[in-house]
Amino acid sequence: MRASWFVVAVVAVAAPAHAQSPHAYIEKFVGWSKDRTFFVITEAGTDEMDLPALCVSQRGAKPPTWPTDIPPPDNDDDRGCTATLDQVFDGQDAQALVAKASSFVVAPRGKEPHGETVALHKVGDGSIVEVTVAGKKPLGKGYFFLRDKSSPVPPNVSTHWRDDGLAVAVEAGYDPAPDSPGFGPPAYLVVIPVDGSAANAPRPKTAREQSRALNLDGMKLLKAGKLDDAQKQFVAATEADPSFSIAQYNLASVASLRKDSNTAVSAMDRVIELARSDADAKQALAKAKTDHDLDFIASQSPYVAKLLGRPRTKGDDWCIAAEKRARDMNLGNFIGLAEEAAPVIDPSAARGGLPAGKDPEFSCTVSNGKSQFTIAMYVRVTAKNKTERSVRIAWELFPDGLFDADAFPDEKQTSKTIRLQKLEHVVRISKTIIGGK
Repeated sequence: MRASWFVVAVVAVAAPAHAQSPHAYIEKFVGWSKDRTFFVITEAGTDEMDLPALCVSQRGAKPPTWPTDIPPPDNDDDRGCTATLDQVFDGQDAQALVAKASSFVVAPRGKEPHGETVALHKVGDGSIVEVTVAGKKPLGKGYFFLRDKSSPVPPNVSTHWRDDGLAVAVEAGYDPAPDSPGFGPPAYLVVIPVDGSAANAPRPKTAREQSRALNLDGMKLLKAGKLDDAQKQFVAATEADPSFSIAQYNLASVASLRKDSNTAVSAMDRVIELARSDADAKQALAKAKTDHDLDFIASQSPYVAKLLGRPRTKGDDWCIAAEKRARDMNLGNFIGLAEEAAPVIDPSAARGGLPAGKDPEFSCTVSNGKSQFTIAMYVRVTAKNKTERSVRIAWELFPDGLFDADAFPDEKQTSKTIRLQKLEHVVRISKTIIGGK
């Protein structure tokens, strides 16, 4: 990787980057170190509590004056910045942390050294603002993503120049609206080299462009039969742009092929939601009625079959309503169950939880006019001086109000099952899902 100035919002010295903090709502610039090898910024959420972070000026080089009590940025961090210092110095006051970080740097110059101009305008699909610094010729470009692409270009712009005139930090923001929701508008920050190395910095991809590229990679992996890798790409595509219905549908399809019903149903729910105003989503729903890639999740429950417009089973109304109630429940209910169940499963357990990537799975069947709702889940049991393990729970619920929940301490079922139906969380969750009583 070539050396570069990495910043909160975007760019740097020899190889411009296009990354901004995914967490910060307000970004501000504090100053550069005396030797210009790093700089300090602050990030804040909607609570407007400024928290400082340090960013290196050149990736791959260790700043000689870097504070010894602050770990350097991770090598794989796109921004070249540390975590905010409240994560480094636990329990310290935010103002004290800002004062500490400010002591490492000097205040920047407020005025351009040679009459340079800074201009902002939207590019791409309107979600990206390009910041151009120019003198007698273009000197540097940087970019930041608007939190809402329907927002105008921020009109309030301030510049902070490095003492050698070869880099500038640009802050952009808005005046507070009189009808604001209790917190102020966002503020953006981009640091740009103005030595000519970033004069033609390319525009970063929009969220949709990123999603399309990831979706295409996923399709190639799917055609190659690499289902696990394909799903990872489709997940990345939906995270890049949750409103891209084609990626959502493809995620549902590959997850169904992998028998990952939770992921498949969640993705299809999103497609259904998008279909209210998205032509591609409407077309995908029409395809779902006969798409064999989705046969597995359609076979798991009448609820899913109805979502996909598949033929329904006679007497499936309770199943559909029960599964909807289950899927509408906050996951915290099942986390609470895991915490309550862990010491019952193992009296020496220090804590319990849900294993990563193993949320509860739901299914419902109708046979001879009788319905049965099933929950399959795992509890992560952590006990002192024991290896952490996951214990399976089988849970059945019926329309007449009966339910049963058992834990299986080992998958071979050589040990006795542990009955859980009297646990407070089991009772409450069961009654909610069964409904009607």
